[in-house]
Amino acid sequence: MKKLIFLLLIAGFHLAKAQEQPQKGRLTPELLWELGRVSLQDVSPDGRLLLYSVKYYDLAEDKGQSDLYLIHVDGRDKGAAVQLTNTPQSEYNARFRPDGQRIGFLRGGKMYETDLDGQNETQTSETEMTGFLYSPKGNFVLYTAEVKHTPSPRDIYPDLDKTTGLIYDDLMYRHWTEWEDGYYSNLFYAPYRNGQLQESTAVMNEAYDTPLKPFGGMEQIAWSPDERYIAYTCKKLSGVEYARSTNSDIYLFDRQSGYTTKISINMEGYDMNPAFSPDGKILIWNSMKTPGYESDRNRIFAYDMKQKVKWEITKGLDQHANNPQWAPDGASIYFTSPWRGTVQIFQIDFNK
Repeated sequence: MKKLIFLLLIAGFHLAKAQEQPQKGRLTPELLWELGRVSLQDVSPDGRLLLYSVKYYDLAEDKGQSDLYLIHVDGRDKGAAVQLTNTPQSEYNARFRPDGQRIGFLRGGKMYETDLDGQNETQTSETEMTGFLYSPKGNFVLYTAEVKHTPSPRDIYPDLDKTTGLIYDDLMYRHWTEWEDGYYSNLFYAPYRNGQLQESTAVMNEAYDTPLKPFGGMEQIAWSPDERYIAYTCKKLSGVEYARSTNSDIYLFDRQSGYTTKISINMEGYDMNPAFSPDGKILIWNSMKTPGYESDRNRIFAYDMKQKVKWEITKGLDQHANNPQWAPDGASIYFTSPWRGTVQIFQIDFNK
């Protein structure tokens, strides 16, 4: 929930840049494009620091570039945040290492780390990835990567080595702005030692996506506190069935056995955003009831890892319960919900 109040804390910091512009008495589209887009990346394990990015756009070049910043929650910086990166490329998907001593991030699809003052930057792996999560104890890193599972026209017709076309004989060929190009977002994990990733193991290496495209992020994947389990969101359907269905599910990968279990059985709407309780005994996630209905009410379901039973914990709540997160003591759950034209933060007690 500390992440949710982030914009209230530092919004003024990067508005100052716009205020330095000549005052012409009106706000123009050009001036709006000069504003930096602030996005929270992470909160330090001790809750004292905010890690965020600021993205500026160049209209002439038709592209944007983001850098990383660090600021204290209590305001002691007086707006003077520490800039961690300053490169021609963008840094993104940044997060604190579990010990709070280093910060990991992606640049050009590769994982890097830096100290909290932006010094001693190192590259942790040559592996191409689209997102990553440190395990709770810092012994592993899970990551997502684009993997080719469907041959392209160039693969089928080697003599057409300059073609950029794609062949479709079934749905889904496009989801909003995301074209189906034969690549799928797959999930892997690797031991993490001395700032370097070791040999990786596949969690899900199939012609499906986790997180869900086109809008899903790393919030759709979670580590258990003991680092044994990885929960992830995936819609394991294809063709017309995939295009017409909202039936994504929550899968549980056991690192010890290598087995994967679907826990959202007989739940035919969207299921996503898993989160383990602090003691690892309960897994919660968002679930929609109605198949094919993308705007259905988001509920919160819970799964007992030992008893292997699930139940809804938001029965009787006549509103959305989005993005559930556990309180540190595991006694309550926070979620966001639209309320009278705004989005508010709510808290419910957790009683099994």
